[in-house]
Amino acid sequence: MNTPKFSAKKSLDSFDFKAIPKLNKMQVLEFARCEWIERRENVIALGPSGTGKTHVALGQGLAVCQKGMSVSFTTAAVLVNELMEARDERRLLRLQKQLASVELLIIDELGFMPLSKTGAELLFEMISQRYERGAMLITSNLPFDEWTETFGTERLTSALLDRLPRLAIAALRDLVFDPGLDHAATDLGVLDRLDGSDFETR
Repeated sequence: MNTPKFSAKKSLDSFDFKAIPKLNKMQVLEFARCEWIERRENVIALGPSGTGKTHVALGQGLAVCQKGMSVSFTTAAVLVNELMEARDERRLLRLQKQLASVELLIIDELGFMPLSKTGAELLFEMISQRYERGAMLITSNLPFDEWTETFGTERLTSALLDRLPRLAIAALRDLVFDPGLDHAATDLGVLDRLDGSDFETR
């Protein structure tokens, strides 16, 4: 997986904050200072399709590159396919080490499509390996109580969330950054969608 060449067209400077007035611009720009990456913390951005999650993620990646830090950008589907191919070709360990070495790993579109049992387990293993070793920014169109649709089982979904402790849980509408926030979906209450409607956790 190669370090991406980020387009200036997807910088935070080019993001139309006026089109999404509920988005906290100051908080987004605060993320671009990259201090959370230096602390090896994580961000999850939730919101429906077409609400700027990918643009913000790319803008964050560009900001990281401009600070001379390493970053990789991929979609969840592409990442899982690469992990499965690497396993079949007996180069999984090399790819895992490569993914673990970057300072920021951006995983876009988690939940866009369900994963196979093997794919979900490989993604879980990769996220576990990055625990407290490197920052991640994950975007998803699904609320946490629907992540089971992607990972297949409640057991694996719960275990995944357990590997992301004290996460910067972020509904992209607010991008609330709280490194001390407990991550468990049952404790999250209501997360606001980027479009103003609600994701309700159960």
